[in-house]
Amino acid sequence: MRARARAVADAACLAALLDGADRLSRIAVAAGLDLPSTGRALARLEARGLVVATANGRSGRRTWRAAPGAATGLDAATAEGAPGRIAPPSGPAALRLMNALDRPRSLTELSAELGLSRQRVSQLLVRFIAQGILRTADPLNPTRVVARADFADVLLPNAAARVLSALPDDGATTATRLRAVRNVASGSVDGALDRLVASGLAVAEAGPVSAAGLPGPLSYRLTPAGSRHPQRAATVRRAESGRLPVSSPRVQAVLARMADIGPARSCDLARELGIEAHSANALMQYLKRRGLAMKTGPDAKSPHALTEAGLKLRAEFRRRELAGDPARPAPGVVEPGRRRGPPLRP
Repeated sequence: MRARARAVADAACLAALLDGADRLSRIAVAAGLDLPSTGRALARLEARGLVVATANGRSGRRTWRAAPGAATGLDAATAEGAPGRIAPPSGPAALRLMNALDRPRSLTELSAELGLSRQRVSQLLVRFIAQGILRTADPLNPTRVVARADFADVLLPNAAARVLSALPDDGATTATRLRAVRNVASGSVDGALDRLVASGLAVAEAGPVSAAGLPGPLSYRLTPAGSRHPQRAATVRRAESGRLPVSSPRVQAVLARMADIGPARSCDLARELGIEAHSANALMQYLKRRGLAMKTGPDAKSPHALTEAGLKLRAEFRRRELAGDPARPAPGVVEPGRRRGPPLRP
């Protein structure tokens, strides 16, 4: 009977290796075994020449891979029924661990909170995952972040959770600003943002067009679902909101008026805002170059209307005004009607 159990465990581990699992915890989860049983099965497979073990550099952590021809080395039929045959963990430590999983948690958090070694917590987590009681955020590192199987929200790996936590509460920010936040791995920001957008936890917005007509970098904003997500930490540093492309009070006045009354001609805006006609025309041309306004028809006297980008910029001006955060221009922006250097003489 024990020989049959060992053969089933060996076949399950070999099947996991052939599917791409290479670390002890990944192999154990895929095979439906606990860590000690997985270690013993790998040792038997290595002795038979079906598995090759490699020790990684400085860490000394071992990885495994199937040897050439290993697929024919065992009868795959013996692996049937292997996953799930182990009993779920029991005892005080297992009960405390499950009680601590009121939200997604990491191996490090659980070890510190429960006062258990990382090895012990890892063993419990692997058995719970193998039983389908818990699920993992990262199949490559099954025990790094886990949650109960009935956790309803998107389960994020550490990198995505840190980027989610770094997004500002209000306003949008760029990937560059997110990389400057402590505890956010700069190399993982782009992939994490793609994951957050695909999961509906953030939205990507096209950046404003530059004065040279080039599109600006994408900016990212939290969605309501992202702000409520259990893995968004409440006490971490947030990235700064991106600087607005313009800050001229006259530009803000034009945007506000056009948002209120809809399409308008430059001469009408000049009269309503009390500015000179040529200044109003220069402002409108500036807004068109930045992709914030457009003509509504082909006729020379057709009025101008705000584009979607212009409406968003107006809404952001308003939000910052209510929050007491003055608009800051983007670096290198020269406001319309002004020049670098000393003012011109009249």
